[in-house]
Amino acid sequence: GAGFNIVDRAMATGNETRKLLRESVEDMLRLPPGKVELAHFQRFRSGVNRAASGRDGAPEEFLDELPAKGEVLRCLLALHEQKRLYRKQVAAVLENLVQVASWAEHHGT
Repeated sequence: GAGFNIVDRAMATGNETRKLLRESVEDMLRLPPGKVELAHFQRFRSGVNRAASGRDGAPEEFLDELPAKGEVLRCLLALHEQKRLYRKQVAAVLENLVQVASWAEHHGT
């Protein structure tokens, strides 16, 4: 039959991960600075976790191409400040992000 082979399946899940990351970043950046929507964070977190797992390719392949890294990091830090219950989740996302050089150089700006 016309079933997916392993390469096609990896590409499809890789594309889903890219779309999830790109859309969640766009959603986060649409809000005024310092305003964070939990739903956007949860989607971004899911995308970062998928990218960091390495299942669909190197994490850099997914995370390097994301725009506005400084703004995204500021959103995450704002969420960390505002939502005590989510601090561990935010910290885990930040840890995954700074494993990637292009994000690490924005950390602390």
